[in-house]
Amino acid sequence: MGTLDGKRVIVTGAARGIGRAIAARIAAERAQVVLLDRDADAIAQTAADLGVASLAVDLVDVASTRTTMRAAIDLLGGLDVLVNNAGVFLSGGLLETDPADWDRVQVINTRSMLVTTQEAVPAMRAGGGGRIINLASMAAKSGGGFEGAYAASKAAVVALTRATAQEFGSDGITANALCPGYVLTEMGADTR
Repeated sequence: MGTLDGKRVIVTGAARGIGRAIAARIAAERAQVVLLDRDADAIAQTAADLGVASLAVDLVDVASTRTTMRAAIDLLGGLDVLVNNAGVFLSGGLLETDPADWDRVQVINTRSMLVTTQEAVPAMRAGGGGRIINLASMAAKSGGGFEGAYAASKAAVVALTRATAQEFGSDGITANALCPGYVLTEMGADTR
């Protein structure tokens, strides 16, 4: 038996990279898992490979995110763990950064976590508690030149996680931010 045996888990951005690795580990621990990603074909293949369920969703679309989160929670019969992993990287100098690109990074990397958390917390409260794990980055702590949008979004993830922990800790819901360093994934390769 795994330590997550029977736990009901949602992982966002799970089609590839860190998200896929997290999903694989959670599935190996015998959890019930629903994977979310905007790439419908890739997430379906990942789910088939891992023997878990998946739903395609573009986390930029708030209404669709809410609907998909509710569908995932219904599919699982509740929710114990939410892993907010979805994210994008943007490289470029601050003077050259298009505000629309800046906004896209903030929406995907941070606002999506707000929306998924808003849907997760009521289900976790109903089940007596839960765990929210938000993927930030070492860029949140030591972001440098030419990654301003990304670093700012990941610093916001750390702050959002702290607020989440403080607001919902009394409900038995913990929130933690993970800050991985450089990982050679498809997205990580763009940072070289």
